[in-house]
Amino acid sequence: MKQNGIRSLTAMILAVFMAVGLVCGDARVFAKDEDTLVYGVNDQYRLDVLIEKATKEGKKKIVMQADADYTSDINITPNYVSWKGQDWRDKPAKRFITNSTETFVTFKSGVNIEVENIDFLKKGRPYEKGTKVVIERGATVHFKNTKFDNTVVNNGSATFENCVFVTGEIENNGKAIYKGTTKEPKNIAKPKTMDKYEPLTFKPAHDRFNDVMVGKYRKQFNWVRVSGSESKIAKISAKVKESDTGLEASWERNSLSVYGTPRRDGEFTVELRGETLNYNNEKDVAIKEFKIRVVKGVDKDVYEFDETVRKTFDQAIKDAEKQGKRKIDQSRSAITGDVDITPQFTHWYGTDGAKNPKRNDIGYGKNTVVTFKKDVNITVKDIDFIKRGNTGAKAVIEDGAKVKFINCRFDDRVVNNGTAEFDNCSFKTGDIENNGFADYKNMKEPKNVGVAKQKPQPKPEPQPKPEPQPKPEPQPKNPDNSQEKDGEKNKNKQRETDSNIKNKKANTSDEKNGSMAKSKVQKAESGNKGTKTGDDRSITKEVIILSVAAICILILIIGRIVRKRKK
Repeated sequence: MKQNGIRSLTAMILAVFMAVGLVCGDARVFAKDEDTLVYGVNDQYRLDVLIEKATKEGKKKIVMQADADYTSDINITPNYVSWKGQDWRDKPAKRFITNSTETFVTFKSGVNIEVENIDFLKKGRPYEKGTKVVIERGATVHFKNTKFDNTVVNNGSATFENCVFVTGEIENNGKAIYKGTTKEPKNIAKPKTMDKYEPLTFKPAHDRFNDVMVGKYRKQFNWVRVSGSESKIAKISAKVKESDTGLEASWERNSLSVYGTPRRDGEFTVELRGETLNYNNEKDVAIKEFKIRVVKGVDKDVYEFDETVRKTFDQAIKDAEKQGKRKIDQSRSAITGDVDITPQFTHWYGTDGAKNPKRNDIGYGKNTVVTFKKDVNITVKDIDFIKRGNTGAKAVIEDGAKVKFINCRFDDRVVNNGTAEFDNCSFKTGDIENNGFADYKNMKEPKNVGVAKQKPQPKPEPQPKPEPQPKPEPQPKNPDNSQEKDGEKNKNKQRETDSNIKNKKANTSDEKNGSMAKSKVQKAESGNKGTKTGDDRSITKEVIILSVAAICILILIIGRIVRKRKK
């Protein structure tokens, strides 16, 4: 009795352990070793997710101990060498993959794998498309004991051993071998000839990257379109050709990235390389190079408002004031609150992040007033004060402020109470509230809805006094050819004497002629005087008569006085 009890107890314990083993074996995801992914859970974890994770971990084998009737697209990459179906005791067993929607299992170019006891099925209902197998050019796959409900697309090299093609067809554009019990399917592929082959090419959005600066981290993207008959299976890589630059390059989903903190200045080359196989299984290689220039370090007076600044623009300006910065370089769009530009700042430029001009905007998403405070003297270049809908940025210039705008855009009306100069700028409203002084260059002058001040006329500058002319310096005597010069001097003197004699004779004749002329002139003058005296005679006669009469009267008066005294 005791022995029977012990036996029954032992049997019960073994049964419990076996049951636990069955449960654990059917509900686990574990690795038999570091290189193997074991899928053992039915519908609890998606197979595509586990395979993607295993790919990143560098697994080499896949073991399915459960069916996968729900999964998304699966990519089998070159790191895998086997994919097998087993039961929980590690013995060969049939496993399947299916889905109600169309799902692709793609064996990527470069893979060399053996697939055994895995069926790629459709579900029972007619509208359910199930799993489709695609073998890329450059891939090598050996299928054993496999069933395909959908037509296989083979662009690489495939061996089918003891396999079943439910459709009885295959789209074979590569090489196919059929072994064992496999019935060779009908090939429905259209033959591809090299005269219709399009080589692998890269068509980038930009031919070069923006400049970057030494010591400043930057990441840039360049979208590149990959085209060609076999572009889908192309292996694409990117690198910076020069060493010790501090820059790296990468390729992902049609995007070429360059990033890092440059260590030295100069112009460097980013290489994008693609490799595929043409219809003759020959290599087709495409290479595209991009230039990137690294300039010397950051100006200590400049505050860089770029993608590394995780603040709004108004917060960044306050930081710049605290740091004593005098210049603002803006290389990205700015969402901001109200901003005060104080006299501390002398320039505000839009750049590409490496001192090159590039237009950037401010005001996106918020109502913003950018105020240029009294006594500021600043140049604003390549900055757009934008407005979208009812929100945007408005520029206000206080009395006493001086601002020069170059290549700027204003979506809202500018209010100018100070001094403003606009060079090649645009006003979306077509007007300005100018209550100060404004000049416009290389642009259409907006309508003023304010009251502009009159500019004071500048005082004329005093004319400089003429400088005294320097006296001519005496000509230096030349000792050379002195005898010849003396002879010439004597000849000149003789000529002068002869000319003097002639002049004297001429003068005497002139004097005679002159005396005769003088006498004639005097006679003429006397004649003129005679006419004058004749004219004045009438006046002198009247004076004389009056004088004589006055004298006579005076004599009579004196005579009477004398007579009275005698009496």
